[in-house]
Amino acid sequence: MNNKRLIVIFTVLLAAVMLVWITDHYKGESTFDGTIVELDSAKIDKITVKIPSSPATVLQREAGVWQVESGGKAYKADSTAIAAMLNRFTHLKASQLVTRDPEKWKEYELTDSLASVVTFYESGDEAAKLYVGKVNYSRGAGNSPYGGGFTATTYLRVDEEKPVYAVPDFLKAMLLANADDYRNKKLVQVEASKIEKLEFSYPADSSFTLEKTNGKWMLGGEPVDSAKVAQYVAGFAWLSGQKFLNDFDPESTTSPRYTLTISTVDGKAIAITALPTATKGGWALQSSANDKNAWFDGQAGGLMERVFKPWKYF
Repeated sequence: MNNKRLIVIFTVLLAAVMLVWITDHYKGESTFDGTIVELDSAKIDKITVKIPSSPATVLQREAGVWQVESGGKAYKADSTAIAAMLNRFTHLKASQLVTRDPEKWKEYELTDSLASVVTFYESGDEAAKLYVGKVNYSRGAGNSPYGGGFTATTYLRVDEEKPVYAVPDFLKAMLLANADDYRNKKLVQVEASKIEKLEFSYPADSSFTLEKTNGKWMLGGEPVDSAKVAQYVAGFAWLSGQKFLNDFDPESTTSPRYTLTISTVDGKAIAITALPTATKGGWALQSSANDKNAWFDGQAGGLMERVFKPWKYF
């Protein structure tokens, strides 16, 4: 048998071995349909979120209401944020299985120290544990008729499984840094057209009431600047605080107390209360539409000034 024939036989055998290896190596990928996890959001009653270098946040659903646990206390959670998280994580579809090599976890920020970890529970039992890692951005078609825009790809893995998946979504946006980020920050949410009375209870003799009569805003029986009132009540369509005062004790101070009561045409009333803090010029605000122990920093975002106006303003 000459050398040329041996080379041909060797080449054929090598090709056959390579074909078997490739087929075996990728047979899992050939049937991969993109499904990573399938969860029933209605059954999930607890979520833990652990961001690198931050304490874990615990979200618990009790009697259908989501709460945030922090510092031994439970606070009302932002239901919109929780719903968005469940919507994005309970039906995860990957665009690609990137690698099966754990040695590459660090490259995709999926090691225990680099990844953000979100764990979902059903009836107290762990249903899914996801490691969320690196986010890549690429220029995409976007929604503009002129093109442009960017698309995000998030890399993740499931529990201690080896595969790394690429998900066409910015999942890290759903995982917030601390417990306060998940809390309900709303003070008032009411349509301006439904507000019919504003009662300002102030110290001394500075209290006053604005009331809508025959479609016109009145103060003490006299008409006021309708444009200013319209601008003011428009702010109650969605009024939120920016910073919580978790250490504020309302029992430590009683005066001066400011209260605004917002009454609507359908008989509802929302009261916003302000009390002075130990900080000079500082105020703590609380709304009856939120937790009684949810006090907001009145200086953050000018909240105190936005809510409590003097009668001369109108």
